[in-house]
Amino acid sequence: MRTLLSAITWLGLISGLSLGAEADIGNKVQFFNASGVKIAYSDAPPDAGHAEPVVLLQGFGGRLSHWKPMRDALHKAGYRVLAMDSRGHGQSDKPHDPDLYGQEMADDVARLLDHLRLRRAHIIGYSMGGDIANRVRERHPSRVITVTMGGVGRGVAKGWTTSEFNVIKVAESLERGEGMKSLFREPGGAGTEIPSEAEIEKLNARFMEGQDPLALAAVIRAYARLEVSEESLKDNLVPTLVIVGEDDPEKPTVDELKRVMKNMRTVIIPGVDHFHAAVKPEFLRATVEFLEAHRDR
Repeated sequence: MRTLLSAITWLGLISGLSLGAEADIGNKVQFFNASGVKIAYSDAPPDAGHAEPVVLLQGFGGRLSHWKPMRDALHKAGYRVLAMDSRGHGQSDKPHDPDLYGQEMADDVARLLDHLRLRRAHIIGYSMGGDIANRVRERHPSRVITVTMGGVGRGVAKGWTTSEFNVIKVAESLERGEGMKSLFREPGGAGTEIPSEAEIEKLNARFMEGQDPLALAAVIRAYARLEVSEESLKDNLVPTLVIVGEDDPEKPTVDELKRVMKNMRTVIIPGVDHFHAAVKPEFLRATVEFLEAHRDR
């Protein structure tokens, strides 16, 4: 499950990603019941504009507050911005049963729209959020205006590090109380170089702050259930944008997705990796321009 990388991105372990507290995302955090699981979300209506809704889906280990730059850009463009804490994350419930994750995380997006009595929305996800967004597109196409996927391509088991690595080892590490250390020791698992053991301890401590390790382990164990079928890619009718850094390990999987997926556009951000692409002005600009080109009809 390569999208574990996004956890580092969204927790601000690289420069430029100190994104602020929950209150900065817009309106106060609210909650709805998603088939017995409490889901946290924020709702920031625009000051003016067409007010089409956009749902933001964060990466593994992230929080809805980590979307502030994107929320600000979309709000300025006149969109109603909804950011979710995926189950197992942030202020949402954190069950320990893997059966409560996987495609349930995609269905939560439809449940949010039902809760707010919204017919359709644009869906934007980075890393794990991108995989969730793609699964929403497959399971609930009539509820989706567009899909924007950042830092992900084809195959939920590909591209999350530069080595051959069984991600279930991370679930086992979390269950033992050792956090993410096994991933951080892999090439590409915490950046372009493997950190020292002292740095791994610091990365792990920061990543695990406020997390429920058993919930995160359950997310990993169910992650394969976010896989989409080749048929749904070939027959896709939802306008889809995929944005990836030129140096992201996901770049080859994006190239593979492009060969299969209908109705898909790709933007490559030169000279950046998985960790930096999401906060580049090019990412924000491409996303807003894509949504503006595909207003709900």
